[in-house]
Amino acid sequence: MINTTHSRRRLTLAAVILLPVLAGVACRDLTSLQQSNPGTLSAASTYVPINAQLLLNGAIGDVSPTAEEPEEEEVPFEDVPDEGPSESTKLS
Repeated sequence: MINTTHSRRRLTLAAVILLPVLAGVACRDLTSLQQSNPGTLSAASTYVPINAQLLLNGAIGDVSPTAEEPEEEEVPFEDVPDEGPSESTKLS
């Protein structure tokens, strides 16, 4: 009985000590990631008067529907012959 309790305490102690250590080692790579974006545009070269029409057309294109996305057509409702109210819907 003593050995079982003692080994559970050892296991718990090992887990309490090792879990933060393993988590720190595993997350170290996530915090040291280096990224670069070679396609970044600078504001000084983008927002110049010669590009005004391009920027305007791009903004219009972002919010207007395009030829590739046709508008939904309304499907006419099929008329079903009216047989009158059913027995359960008649008011007494």
